[in-house]
Amino acid sequence: RLPFLVTLEVGPSSNRQQIHLINLHLKCCRNNDDRRLASMSLLVDTLRSAYADDPLVILGDFNVADSGGATGEIATWGVYQDDDGDGLPDFSHAAGAVYNQSWNDIDHILISNELVDNWESIPAAQRNTSSNSTVSDHDFVLTKLDFSPPSLAEQYNNWIQSHGSANPTILNHPDFGDDFDGDGIPSGLEFLTGSSPLM
Repeated sequence: RLPFLVTLEVGPSSNRQQIHLINLHLKCCRNNDDRRLASMSLLVDTLRSAYADDPLVILGDFNVADSGGATGEIATWGVYQDDDGDGLPDFSHAAGAVYNQSWNDIDHILISNELVDNWESIPAAQRNTSSNSTVSDHDFVLTKLDFSPPSLAEQYNNWIQSHGSANPTILNHPDFGDDFDGDGIPSGLEFLTGSSPLM
């Protein structure tokens, strides 16, 4: 069974972003871990090649029957490695059982490192909910990604990280981080954005 990929635009109009969702249904049942490994190796290699810096969500029925949970069979697929050398795992486990369970633990959600800052960790009880449905043998898994625009404080910190090393004298100025007008926004950021009442 081939995976399906859909590209979506998400977030408010002021902060639109593209993400790719990959839905899959891996080979079922015990003693098919080699087929699941081959499928995931091919998928992850393809994604690393064609979508190396893109936000990715892999979700669906992983059918990890031999050793369930994020720390079981999934961990043997190499998805948690830092293949691009940026200091972060290429994918993180965002929903589904963390450890092997005696109940249904085959459905999971993985997110690429480009989405880690958007991920809002939610309690395990909400990540995995059991249902008494006779419609499906799968339980619900849930994760949450926040695509709100960054706050002024986050913008300020991002600016500091990207420009501070290029021109450290700005950051060393004693008044750069002060808030002269008491509005909660550092004066240095207000001067940089042209919004300071002192200008």
